[in-house]
Amino acid sequence: MSIDLTSPKRLFLSLICPVSFDDFFSQYWEEKPLYVPKSYGPVGSDGILSLSHRTLRNFIKNLQLQCGRDIDITKCSLNGKKESLNDKGVLSLAKYDRLVTGGQASACFNELQRFQNDLWQLIELLESFFGTLVGSKVIVSPTAAQKSPTPLSFSNAETLVIQTEGESCWVLYSPVSPLSREQSENIAPEHLGEPTHEVLLRAGDFLYLPRGTVYQNGAIVTNTHSTYLAMYTYQQASWGDYLQSIFPSLIKEAMESDVDFRRGLPINFLKSTKLTKNSKFQSVLGILLFKLAKSRLEKFPLPKDLMEKFMEKRLPPYRTDPTLLRSTLPSGTPPDLSCKVRLRCPEHLSFLVADRTYVNENSSCTVHCDLELKDNGCSLDDTASSQLQFLSQSFFESDDSQAVFVFSSLLNSRLHHMMPCQSNQIREHASLALILPIEFLPSLEILKASSEQFMAAASLPLNNPADREQLIRALWSRHLLECIPGFRSQPCKSTKLD
Repeated sequence: MSIDLTSPKRLFLSLICPVSFDDFFSQYWEEKPLYVPKSYGPVGSDGILSLSHRTLRNFIKNLQLQCGRDIDITKCSLNGKKESLNDKGVLSLAKYDRLVTGGQASACFNELQRFQNDLWQLIELLESFFGTLVGSKVIVSPTAAQKSPTPLSFSNAETLVIQTEGESCWVLYSPVSPLSREQSENIAPEHLGEPTHEVLLRAGDFLYLPRGTVYQNGAIVTNTHSTYLAMYTYQQASWGDYLQSIFPSLIKEAMESDVDFRRGLPINFLKSTKLTKNSKFQSVLGILLFKLAKSRLEKFPLPKDLMEKFMEKRLPPYRTDPTLLRSTLPSGTPPDLSCKVRLRCPEHLSFLVADRTYVNENSSCTVHCDLELKDNGCSLDDTASSQLQFLSQSFFESDDSQAVFVFSSLLNSRLHHMMPCQSNQIREHASLALILPIEFLPSLEILKASSEQFMAAASLPLNNPADREQLIRALWSRHLLECIPGFRSQPCKSTKLD
């Protein structure tokens, strides 16, 4: 199996190959499992496919993994019942060897992308491909543990499985609840029909399971450990989630602009048990819903909370150092209009147009982190300090009620990815990077559309040259811009040219 890590889409295509992109999303996605045997091709010895019981044992040896958080130890009986063997605190290497390496228990490593670089790269690309959070579990089972089947279970996520060592048997059944919003273990067999698939995964094989698919790891006799990687996504990315996100703001706008939404309900409506059966009530409600759909949904509004949650919680770009970037400003001379520029990691940027009061309604967002860094005593050169003052004083001199909110995941914490967030982490890792005037939006969209191509800063579609310079300096101050200096500029030391 060969995994292509050159782009998000190429990665996904390499996982489902030889199935085409269109065939996968028309025939399999959210519909039925897909098994792709890859063992006939060369199985890599590096990267993701190097995950094995030996490499995983090194994580126990070198890291302080907490039971119940970073790793779960379980044992299944012959009748498929699962027992937790977790203790409180750090899992010792001696106990791991006794239970897993040479025992009858299985180990589940939770969100290993926090520690393993190849998995970080894989998950980060998949998050860019799906546009939603992607988590992972790595399950290793010794020979003795494979003799017992696991409980019948189903997940509330789309699941991608790669077998990286040994073999595992998967018995699949039709969903009890299609595209389930819940997950469950210990499903009674009498609620299921006959299996739809029985698959033996070997090293390099790929398996896709739509959410809700009932599965069981069947008993198997082998002479080696079994290790597989399970990646999961799309837990909160349904049409229902979208509507739940946008309707409060749509209704608020409708009430402000349309008098019909402000008319009173029938007198004493709370005591009426027949209100929903009243034909007039049903007619008015139908008209309001139709008007809401017709006049408001033409905007195709962005689900603000879903977007912000994704940007705040997703992995940072592969091989970046968010801790270093959070504590420093770019060194060197700020860019000017003689530079050529492009966005740094455009996949990790999102733009939201909203009322300027949006930041007050979402007070967990960190907006003026540059000024906070200065107050906290970080070393800032004179150029950076004057740049901060320039930005903070001159952005909003107009009376525009709306602004562009620039969200970035460049500074996100890798170590907290997909883990429960502590209250003291919310401010530190907030993804709101900049608030810009609404007239800057076309320039931002052009920069993002140009992707990896450098463009002349002077060509940005802003009428005032000072605004163009203001925009590129604002992005540069947040580590969001790469530049090729012009003849009048000194080299920007943070510039990345490749």
